[in-house]
Amino acid sequence: MKMLRSVSEVVLATMMVACASVAQATERADIERTFRSYWGSFSSGRFDEAAQFICSDELVNLKSDLLPVLVSASSGSDPDGRRFANSFFAGILPAESDQMSGKDVFVHLSNLFATSDASFSHFKDAQVRDVHASIDSEDLNRATLKIEMAVADVPMTDMNEAKKTASGWCLLLRESPTATASKFRRVFHL
Repeated sequence: MKMLRSVSEVVLATMMVACASVAQATERADIERTFRSYWGSFSSGRFDEAAQFICSDELVNLKSDLLPVLVSASSGSDPDGRRFANSFFAGILPAESDQMSGKDVFVHLSNLFATSDASFSHFKDAQVRDVHASIDSEDLNRATLKIEMAVADVPMTDMNEAKKTASGWCLLLRESPTATASKFRRVFHL
C-alpha cells in the first residue's frame, strides 16, 4: 500500500510539473505576441495603437512625471526646452495639458520623436527576428524579453520587460517615467 501511494504521489507531481510547463509556455507566447503587436504598431507610426500594449500605470506615471517638466520647459529660459515643449504640445495649450491622458503624452512624445529624430527611420525599418520571454521565477507576474532584431541588416539584441495585470500582459516603458523626467529637467536646465 505504501508503494502504491508513493507511485501515485510521483505521478501526481509529474502531472503538476507538466501542467505548469504548459501554462508557462502559454504565458510566454502571450508576452511575445504582446511585444510583436506593440512593435508592429509603433514601428508603423500608429502610436495610439501601440500605447494599448503599455501598462496603464506606466502611462499614468508618464503623465504625472513628465508633463509638469514639459509645461515648465514651455516657459523656461532654455530655448531648446521651449522649442521641444512647444513641438510636444503641438496645438495644445500648456495650461490645458492637465486634460491629457498618459496615453496622449506617450503618443505626443512618440510623434515628436518620429518627426524630429532621424534614427526613427531605422526603427521603422527594423525587423524583429525573434522574441523570447523569460518569466521571473520569483514573481510570475514579471517577465524579461530578449528581442533579436535587424536594423539595416545589422543584427542587434534588445531587452524589455513585461508585467501581468488583471487584463493580461503589458509592456513596461524602457526607462521609468521618473528617470525620463529627470533627464529632461537636466537637459532643459529646470
